[in-house]
Amino acid sequence: MKISRYLALAFLSAGAAHAAAAGGWASLEAPVRAFLDAELKPRGVTYKLVRPSGKLDLPACTAPAAGWPAGSAQSGNTYVEVRCPAAGWQVRFPVGIDESRMGLVTTRRVAAGETLSASDVRLASLPNPALGRQVLNVAEAAVGQVARSGLPEGAWVRRYMLAAPRAVHANQPVMVHALSDGLSVAAQGKALANAAVGDEVSVRMPSGRQVRGEVQKDGSVRLAF
Repeated sequence: MKISRYLALAFLSAGAAHAAAAGGWASLEAPVRAFLDAELKPRGVTYKLVRPSGKLDLPACTAPAAGWPAGSAQSGNTYVEVRCPAAGWQVRFPVGIDESRMGLVTTRRVAAGETLSASDVRLASLPNPALGRQVLNVAEAAVGQVARSGLPEGAWVRRYMLAAPRAVHANQPVMVHALSDGLSVAAQGKALANAAVGDEVSVRMPSGRQVRGEVQKDGSVRLAF
C-alpha cells in the first residue's frame, strides 16, 4: 500500500527518512535561509533553523523551492516546506521564529545639535513590538545624523528626533550654479537659511535678487531652469 504524501511529510520532518541520496538536511538549509531572509527581514524578526537529528537522504535537486506550507503559522515553532517537483519530493524543515524586535537606543547623553557616531547607539530588544513602527533598527539610519533636541542615555531613537547635518548655514557665502540647456553659470551669493543636502534654500545674489535652489554635497546650490 502506498504511503500518503502527508504521512510521508510527517515522517521526513521527524528525521527518519532513508532514501537515495543527496546531502541530507544540511543541503536544504540554503534555500530555507534564502526564503526566510526574504520573508522575515521586512518584519524585523529573527529565526533559527532546527535541523532534525535523524538522517535524511533525497534524490538530487538542482532547484529546490521553499515556502510556507498551506495554513502554517509564520511565527513561533513552525516549518518551511522545501519542494522539488522534478525529483518528486517535498519535506518540512523545522524553524523557530522570534517575534521580539530590535531598536536603536542611545549609549550616552546626546546634546541638541550633536552628530551621532556609531558608538552613540546600540541595538536592544524592544519591550513593546508596537515600538518597531517608530524606532530606528539599523545604525546606518542614525550615524551621521544630528540630534534635533537633547537625548538622555537609553533613549529609543526615533526618526523625528534626528535631522540631516547642515551643509549650508544662514548668511554663509555659497556658490550658485545655474543650469539651462546644457549651459552652466556660476556666481556667489549668500544663503538666507540653514539647510541640509537635498533641501531647497533661498540665496540672495549680489544684485539683490533672491533665487532658490537645491543644496549639493559640496555646499553649493544648484538652480535648474
